[in-house]
Amino acid sequence: MHQILSLVEKIPLAATAMLVTKAIFDSRLRGFTPDISDPEIMAWRDIVRRDGVHVVRNFLPTDLCSRFQSEVDVLMGRYPDAIQVDAKRADHRLFLGSLPPGAVQKFFSDVRLITCAAAFLGHDVANLATLAGRLSAVPGNIGSGGGWHRDSFTNQFKAIIYISDVGQDNGPFQYIRGSHRLSAMIRDRRRAALGAAQSRVESDKIQKLIDENADRLLTFTGRAGTLILADTTGLHRGMPIAVGTRYTLTNYYFAPRTITAARKDHFKPILGVHIPYERTATNSMESV
Repeated sequence: MHQILSLVEKIPLAATAMLVTKAIFDSRLRGFTPDISDPEIMAWRDIVRRDGVHVVRNFLPTDLCSRFQSEVDVLMGRYPDAIQVDAKRADHRLFLGSLPPGAVQKFFSDVRLITCAAAFLGHDVANLATLAGRLSAVPGNIGSGGGWHRDSFTNQFKAIIYISDVGQDNGPFQYIRGSHRLSAMIRDRRRAALGAAQSRVESDKIQKLIDENADRLLTFTGRAGTLILADTTGLHRGMPIAVGTRYTLTNYYFAPRTITAARKDHFKPILGVHIPYERTATNSMESV
């Protein structure tokens, strides 16, 4: 694959043609927009389609977020072998599939978020997994997600909620406004000398885009309960954290027919899929 992409890079206009092809495929996947009666959700969708990202303040109460945070700690303590940890041991990630135990299931199956994802993507959706993230201020960390990146070049939608207060020093989510659009992908590729299908981008190349237009860099701070809706085909990252610990939950939405065993294995291990939850019929945290 890398050899093919290297060859494409040397063919005039081939890289641009590849992005256009991806955009056409993206459009065909999107299909018809479902009939959504909630004007607030449609407004969220429209902003994400325009900018690539939207923030909703006070989406959930802080007391529920505190409960989420406690449950994340319990689950990480009980299932250490299921945690994915970066090289600096700063970014701890635990994927929760099926129906998680405890209150976390409220975010996993939130109807408003499923509706918004369906409105954005243009087809029925399901939440493949909820990522419980715990990012700690370890010296030399590069933030959550391994630095600046795109998840893909075609349809992607995530719902992220802060379950701890996140200030400028606590590793806030950052996004390059408009970088999800085909026209921006083509322009940004030229401006920052990006590869045709380069998903991970060095900070110095991102800085070139920011130097040209500082307004494109969006940094989202907020209290616990702050929701971020994002088209993650755009460039984004969790900023390196300098102080404290940042807790988040992130839902990964896909068309149900695309949630195959192979796709699940891409996120392996997922609790409730690859590793069973230890719980009783009460589905309580006491049984985890």
